[in-house]
Amino acid sequence: MKSVVYLVTENSFQITLLENSLQKHFEFRTLSPGTIASNRVYSFGSLFLMDMSILSQERLQNVISNLANNHSNHRIALFNTDKNQCIQFLFEQYDIRGLFYKDDSLSQLIKGIQLIMDDEYWIPRKTMASVIKKMRRRPHIEEPIQKVIPDDLTPREREILVLVSTGATNTEIARKIFLSENTVKTHLSNLYKKLDIKNRTQASAWVKNLSQAL
Repeated sequence: MKSVVYLVTENSFQITLLENSLQKHFEFRTLSPGTIASNRVYSFGSLFLMDMSILSQERLQNVISNLANNHSNHRIALFNTDKNQCIQFLFEQYDIRGLFYKDDSLSQLIKGIQLIMDDEYWIPRKTMASVIKKMRRRPHIEEPIQKVIPDDLTPREREILVLVSTGATNTEIARKIFLSENTVKTHLSNLYKKLDIKNRTQASAWVKNLSQAL
């Protein structure tokens, strides 16, 4: 299937004009946030432009979670963003590939979309610098631990194990890595068996003992 640019928004006159313009350059479709479902198949590598003028933080998280349960390699960008919006937290939580402000020109939008579809990023320098600065302040305990975790754990099980060790709940883990809570529970059950432990308390202790041994 050919990669598609999906604009996640509500119908309006502005959106209709934009849709007519973008259809000249991309395979383009408009989706309502409520129509995105985890069991729907989207084209591999498609771009989802999230209309920040109609999406709250909670609604955006729900939309992205639904997309994450679909196993294609999706790209996400924020569209119609107000420069006064505090959106740095979104880049810290999600793999956001682009950011377009309300006053960006059509040519900027087209150029940015094309770069994102080519697996690059379109993010203002100031926003990117702020995110990088915050990330550098965080303790990076995952990398050395990941190197010595048994090979029979899948990458997703390794990721969940480290998050469990930080005290994160199943709900917090699900939101952070965009899975359903039931899927997180399944991964936990599998890694418990592989590590021969019974619960998250023992999982945290297992990681703590491993950290002390490094």
